[in-house]
Amino acid sequence: MRVKTPDLEENVTLSNHCAGEVLLETLQVDIKAGGKTRRVRALIGSGSLRSYLLKKTAQEMNLRSVEMKIIIHSVFGGSTLQKDDHRLYEITLQNVNSGYSFDIPVLDQPIICGKIPRINKGIWE
Repeated sequence: MRVKTPDLEENVTLSNHCAGEVLLETLQVDIKAGGKTRRVRALIGSGSLRSYLLKKTAQEMNLRSVEMKIIIHSVFGGSTLQKDDHRLYEITLQNVNSGYSFDIPVLDQPIICGKIPRINKGIWE
């Protein structure tokens, strides 16, 4: 696709075009562990190899870790960051509407992402 502006003409493809706001997939789920339940907003990362839980949430629920893991995180392009220690927890995720649930191992992480804005209700609600 070609985009023309008064003084500029450029080729736009999916790989070089960025919208002003990117919507991330999230959903509300219940976390169950140690006899406690907490509703959280889950961020879906379809390319992620691991699942994470905010360290603060794990502490507030008094979760007990089952193992310590040392992870070397890689980012796009293969760049690696320093080694990080993570606590591994076994939790149950439950659908807030149907009761469907499954067990999943999660690693703690101090910050998972920045603020994710809510979108206005649409025809899907």
